[in-house]
This record gives sequence, C-alpha cells and structure tokens, in this order.
Amino acid sequence: MSLLGDKEEVTLLKCGVRFNPPAVIVTYTVSSKTRRRIMPLRNFSKNSGVQRVATELRHNARHKRYLEGMPVAQLEKLISMLNDQLNGMSCKEVVAKARSLDCIDPNEDLNKVIMY
Repeated sequence: MSLLGDKEEVTLLKCGVRFNPPAVIVTYTVSSKTRRRIMPLRNFSKNSGVQRVATELRHNARHKRYLEGMPVAQLEKLISMLNDQLNGMSCKEVVAKARSLDCIDPNEDLNKVIMY
C-alpha cells in the first residue's frame, strides 16, 4: 500500500546520509506536505561498489520515485561519503573531502591540457 497516489508529483528538497546504519535520507514535498524518507543500504560494506549501489538504489521499485529528481552524480557522492566513513575516515574528514571535490581552485588553469 502506497501513501502516495500514482499521479502525485514528488519534489525533492534535501538529501543526506546516515552513517550508522548506512542510509540515504531525502526530504521531499508531495501535495504541499513535507516528508522524509530513509532508504537503508542493506548489505553495504567498505568493499561495495559506489556506482553499483547507486544504480540498484535508483532502480529499486520502492525508492525510484523519490530519487528521480536527484542527479546520479549527487547520489554517488553521498554513497561515496558512506564508503569513506566505513574505510576509517572520521565524519569531519569525510565532509572535508566531499567539499574539496566540489571546490574549484581559482589559481588553476582549466584550459591547460593534461597529458597522461
């Protein structure tokens, strides 16, 4: 039994993670009501593939409609934060790493070609 009708539109407001037990949390509105959904990541370990877990979560029938408005990269970033925490990083280190990935260095020349 679903609380939401098939025609009601879900608007995503916020997303985040819970470290113990691992879960993705979204806050959304539907029919002018604000709700929160906790999506547990069962069998998630430090060896789990981030992209695989994100794909499984997006295609899960129970969570699909809540994650449709979220970019795949953002969901992978949240799951990556959980993975880093399971690999021994503290919460502060995990958040600092996530922020540093979003930050662009103003002194870096983005037009420079890097040869590998």
